[in-house]
Amino acid sequence: MKKTMKSIAQQLGVSRTTVSLVLQGKGDQYRISRETQSRILETVKKQNYTPNYFAQTLNAGSSRTIGIIFPDIFESFMVQMLRGIEDILSAQNYMMILMTSRFRHETEARNTEELLRRGIDGLLMAPTCGFANENPPQSRHALILKNKLPLVMVDRIPEGYTGSWVLQEDRKGGMAAAEYLTAQSCEVCTVVSLNITASSLRERIQGFTEVVPDCRDILLDRQDRNTGDLEDALADTVETRRGKKLGIFCTTYGLSLRVKEILTEKGLVLNRDYTVIRFGGDPEGFSSGMASLIQPHYEIGAVAAEILLHLLDQPMTEPVHRRIPLKAGEGFPGFR
Repeated sequence: MKKTMKSIAQQLGVSRTTVSLVLQGKGDQYRISRETQSRILETVKKQNYTPNYFAQTLNAGSSRTIGIIFPDIFESFMVQMLRGIEDILSAQNYMMILMTSRFRHETEARNTEELLRRGIDGLLMAPTCGFANENPPQSRHALILKNKLPLVMVDRIPEGYTGSWVLQEDRKGGMAAAEYLTAQSCEVCTVVSLNITASSLRERIQGFTEVVPDCRDILLDRQDRNTGDLEDALADTVETRRGKKLGIFCTTYGLSLRVKEILTEKGLVLNRDYTVIRFGGDPEGFSSGMASLIQPHYEIGAVAAEILLHLLDQPMTEPVHRRIPLKAGEGFPGFR
């Protein structure tokens, strides 16, 4: 006969609730004697009993599951954030459900509704941020907060969001990039970025232009790295530099590789004719020769998970906001 929580309770002469609380690790909290706890755990182990997950969730009022929505996980920084999140959650016996929006607002909204339907305890999200020329649909963030589901945004926040978040020091990184290019005797400075409504990219550009207000900017309205827009814009920049050393600040790692490729094809030599500093570093064993601002993605994920667990323990807590410092990287000595 299949063992159930009820049959084990009858066998030991205790209530089904007592067995449930012990299996949830709440024996001490509810002042169940150590002897009774030991008897229950020993019987469960001896009989290889595994509690029904869904029944246990209903009884506890908690699924011990955290939903995670990222735009995608093809970039290494997303993987690093996931590692930070998982290390914190697994230590507290929480499981993760990971879904990706593929940079589509509609998919993000559908994933959010599906995770809510599955009874997650909380949600960690790196939100999809569209291009400035798009009209995104109504956000689901307000619905999540209205339902009082703990929510922590990571890496970037959408317009109008007032809940908890964990970001890096993007503005300070932009300022450090400008100071670095100035120190490298770059006379003409250009910002290369995607024209996306992401707080992270916006703050990076703001920080840079605070130090170098007369810089040029190249803001791309498409994700495709092979579009001719960037090549045409860089050609115009090279034409106007008139022999002066060019300094380029790329707000993403992928853009920096494309910039170097285009300028190399035009006969310019890196760190002689131009210098590049970007957010994100080279993978191990590879050196592009460009200076890097290393992003603390593991730390962002870990801190976000810690904050979410705090919000689960104390639901009435005010929104928590944290900024994590950047690190010095290849060719970049550090921060002041």
